[in-house]
Amino acid sequence: MVNYESVIQLPATDTSGRTRNDISGCTRTSIADVARSLGVSDRTLWYWVSEERKSRQRAEDPSSLNADDVAELKRLRRENAQQREDMEILRKAAAYFAKETLR
Repeated sequence: MVNYESVIQLPATDTSGRTRNDISGCTRTSIADVARSLGVSDRTLWYWVSEERKSRQRAEDPSSLNADDVAELKRLRRENAQQREDMEILRKAAAYFAKETLR
């Protein structure tokens, strides 16, 4: 059983419809105790807590990226580098053919 001592920050509602305000008295207790009082597993509550923390961190720092965003950014940067290289080749080819037609 998980017994983390932490300030609990839950999603707006749990599966039974209770809100954070309904359990606000549980702010300094173990996740296992709060999970039992909500009737959910420790892991479910720990997931909710970690998601809430991630959400708050993203809200505080909008420039922070999740894993999908990082992967997409890497892909787009590779694609951009390839397109720059392609454009440079096309510029050189255009200059070469323009010079040839002037002779």
